[in-house]
Amino acid sequence: KQAPDFFVGEFIYGWGNDYAGNTVSNLDVTLRTLQSKAPSAKIIVVMQPREAQHINKLLEHFPVHAVLKYPVSEEEMRTVLEAAT
Repeated sequence: KQAPDFFVGEFIYGWGNDYAGNTVSNLDVTLRTLQSKAPSAKIIVVMQPREAQHINKLLEHFPVHAVLKYPVSEEEMRTVLEAAT
C-alpha cells in the first residue's frame, strides 16, 4: 500500500520478450507498474557486464537513476543511494 522509495532489479536482456516485441527485458512489466504506482521511486539496475550492449534499449523506455555492473560493492551502492536523496 506504500509506494517504495527505491527499486533495485537485475537486468536480463530479452528474458520476457513477447511476440509483439513490446518487452526488452525481465524488468519491463515491473518498471511499467512503478511508473503508475510509484512514479517517484528511484530505479537502480544491476547487471552482468555481458548485458551492457543491451542496456540502452531499456533506458530508452524507462527513467533509471543508476546502472551498476556486477560485482557491485557496498561503496558503489551506498554512493548511488546517497546521490538519490
